[in-house]
Amino acid sequence: YNLEDGKVVKTELEKDNIFQEQERKNVISQNFSMPNLKEGSVYELSYTLTSPFLFNLPHWAFQRGIPTELSELWVSMPEYFNYKTLMKGFLGLTERETKSTIGRFGDLQHDELFTRYVVRDAPAFREEPYMNSVKNYYSQIDFELESYYFPGNLVEDLSSSWEKINTELLEDEEFGLQYKRTNMFGQEVQLIKGTLESQKEQMIACVDLVKKRMTWDNYNSLYTRKSILKAWNDKTGNAAEINLALVALLREMGFEANPVILSTRNHGMIHPGQILLSAFNYVIAQVKIGEETFLLDATDKDLNYTLLPQRCLNGQGRLISDIASNTSWVDINPSQKSETTTLVELKILPNGNMTGTISSGETNYMAYNSRNKINSIGDNDKYASELETKTTGLVINSITIENQKDITQPLNSKMEVEFRLNDEQEKQTIIITPMLINQEKTNYFNRETRNFPVDFVFPFRKRYIHNFEIPEGYKVVETPKNIALSLPESLGMFRFNCAVNGSKIQITSTFDINKAIISPVHYQALREFYSAMVSKHAEVMVLEKL
Repeated sequence: YNLEDGKVVKTELEKDNIFQEQERKNVISQNFSMPNLKEGSVYELSYTLTSPFLFNLPHWAFQRGIPTELSELWVSMPEYFNYKTLMKGFLGLTERETKSTIGRFGDLQHDELFTRYVVRDAPAFREEPYMNSVKNYYSQIDFELESYYFPGNLVEDLSSSWEKINTELLEDEEFGLQYKRTNMFGQEVQLIKGTLESQKEQMIACVDLVKKRMTWDNYNSLYTRKSILKAWNDKTGNAAEINLALVALLREMGFEANPVILSTRNHGMIHPGQILLSAFNYVIAQVKIGEETFLLDATDKDLNYTLLPQRCLNGQGRLISDIASNTSWVDINPSQKSETTTLVELKILPNGNMTGTISSGETNYMAYNSRNKINSIGDNDKYASELETKTTGLVINSITIENQKDITQPLNSKMEVEFRLNDEQEKQTIIITPMLINQEKTNYFNRETRNFPVDFVFPFRKRYIHNFEIPEGYKVVETPKNIALSLPESLGMFRFNCAVNGSKIQITSTFDINKAIISPVHYQALREFYSAMVSKHAEVMVLEKL
């Protein structure tokens, strides 16, 4: 609909503007190109979805990326079907109406339960910094079939339990029956056992072997599409083929190894009260050695065995055990911090410019992310050039990077640098922002309220030490004040210290997030915490010529 010369002009969607597209192997999308669509147009779309899957009632999203004046769902449920409903998100229903009606199923007349769900004036859902998949937070309603019956038959109970799901997966040809096969890796097992003695070394060797042998096809999957032996011989596979091959190899080695199923971050979080196999889309391996438990994934060749891919860090997974009653929840969130430590040593010149070195060391996910960035740029000098563009006045004269390929070690770097902030003329007053690099400049939490958790993905520590040598004939007249802040329940900490000793100034900044996910209950505290940290990092020190 368009408003032209004060009149509403209606343009119909023609069949020629509707087309299909093969999205994936089992997914075909129906697309359309709206005619005469322009800024200010209002378009109206209706469609009918006909599905052979009687037991799958699609979910309905009441909230979208645009404001919605009215979102309304009508559901007429034949008496033969009993669905459980689950409301998600932070918007409540504005109206809900339920009544009994008469309907037809084939030639049969039957009772129907009609329910009308309404949400009015839903605000646009806006993504915010440090949030998990929006699928977790849209206000929507899901349906799960609990039971059904047809006249003349008994009620078929579909209500599931974790034990039932465990058994179903164990007996599935594309899951449990894959890794339960034996004697697939005899030669590899003999080689590992013959060269390594400790169980931990043998476990690591199994992970390394699968990583070297197989390449992930970038497809997340709970199930195999081909046998793990074929995937092994093809040297490529989806996540299930690779990680179930790892489970099988570990079992042949004699380890207590089992799969753990989970949902990746972009697939949505698992709700423990919703027992639904379709909520899972990924599988990793769990191994127990004595009192230690390891969670393993072999899809990423650049990730140390101690870490899971960040796409997997999504709350809880479910252990699939050979004994169904032993199935249990497994915490997927990392407890070990990822750390970065930077040492900046600079000599301040009388003109306010500086020269010196910057050394840094990174561990775990911090190191992994930096390695990926360096590898994507492809050259250390190009990487140095990118760093220069992000920091005012920085000139990197040389850069060395250690352990770029050794993922078991911290990633270390050292740079010979200059900060060219001024001309060559000697200054009476020198003003320097001591947080020259790694300055926290933005408070990402500037909205007054937030209804969903802040998700940092993994806990971390950022520690920066800046040592300055002031030029002869100058004195320190102003430095940032010390500060120490903490978040409730030991969720995080920020310390900023400044010490002056003769011609030496040391500035130390330490920022800890101890828990990756912070509840909305603590949002205001986090907001104020970040605001204070950003302000402190922006403070200056002042030198005066004697």
